[in-house]
Amino acid sequence: MATNSSSLAYPEPYCAGESCEFEVARTVALIAGRWAVPIMESLYFAGEPVRFRALQRRLGSISQKELTRQLTLFVHHAVVSRREHEGSRAGIEYALTARGLALLKQMDALGRWAKRMDPA
Repeated sequence: MATNSSSLAYPEPYCAGESCEFEVARTVALIAGRWAVPIMESLYFAGEPVRFRALQRRLGSISQKELTRQLTLFVHHAVVSRREHEGSRAGIEYALTARGLALLKQMDALGRWAKRMDPA
């Protein structure tokens, strides 16, 4: 256990002895955009893969360019999967991956922490 100057005991960070600054900064950058959380939540609450246009409708005022940019970033980081359909079901569907679900769980925990810390 680590201690501070007032002798309170704190648990060791999960990456004690290692540098986590890069990973934390990269993760925060991934979810910091205005649309990141709403996109992830929309995919989660859909409960099934969602086509691009349906996702855009669920989000309301997001532009096609911004949704494409954010989904491309999420796919690159394996937070969202992208599946292309051909034939009569032609189109692209997006869904959260196991990694995306794990990230969303941590974001929920962070949100609950922030709510507890809010003095209002």
